[in-house]
Amino acid sequence: MSVTSPSIPILFCEGKPDSLDYIFLNHLAVRMVQICPGGGKYGLNAFVEGHLSSYEDEPRYLVVRDRDFDAEPPASVQLIEHKGEKPIWLTYRACIENYLLNAELLYQYWVVSSVGPKWRHGPPPDACKINEKIDSVAKNIAAYQATRWALAKLKPGQRWPEMHTTWRDGSGDLPSSLDRISCQYAGRELVRRFATETAMVTESKFDEQEEYFHTLFHSVDFWEQRQYLVWFHGKDLFTALRRCLDFSRQEIKDYCVWATQHLDTSEYADLDALRQKIKEL
Repeated sequence: MSVTSPSIPILFCEGKPDSLDYIFLNHLAVRMVQICPGGGKYGLNAFVEGHLSSYEDEPRYLVVRDRDFDAEPPASVQLIEHKGEKPIWLTYRACIENYLLNAELLYQYWVVSSVGPKWRHGPPPDACKINEKIDSVAKNIAAYQATRWALAKLKPGQRWPEMHTTWRDGSGDLPSSLDRISCQYAGRELVRRFATETAMVTESKFDEQEEYFHTLFHSVDFWEQRQYLVWFHGKDLFTALRRCLDFSRQEIKDYCVWATQHLDTSEYADLDALRQKIKEL
């Protein structure tokens, strides 16, 4: 007899029960599923295995994860299948926040919030002005994102631990200096520390990757197509935007929760595909 009934499919995700991933997937799911947040991505595999061990017969399940810096986005918009034995799928955009970085949605939220007694930002600028601010903060963090991608490319093999993609506490914690030279210096410091474990990670390889992503992130097409919404980490983008708009962390969090309930997910092919996979569980 199993400890847990296998009749309800399981949707594993990152985060905690009050995390944006959990809230977002609750909104996206089109059928009865048990959503199980398993903390950070590095412990998610072990969490899934531990949870499934309580079943006599393995239930139907999917694992949904942010893409982060683990894979480059493919040329076409699609849900990305992660390598391995488990049914793990990655979002096309770097993380859930990337889908919520939407000027029209932020404008609507601002209009609704501006009538509240605690709102301190006045009426909203129009959506075009908000888009301009998003473009501006994205350009400001481009060198940092190039460094993060360069670091992500230096993992020497599947058996090695991940290279850290930042010297900060994680995504959303921006360094005080975002210029290219400062980011290169901090990136090389991480490489030097990791190079003591393996000669396969070198500063020259880092420099080569950093140059590649710096060039990519400064191309005309990249900005005309607003590809930073796919490539740059949404948590970093939101931190930069929060500072630009003088929003508090709580105000941005409140917006993101609101936006998950109002985002038209049918506009995104990968989210549509994920909804279908959940439906077919």
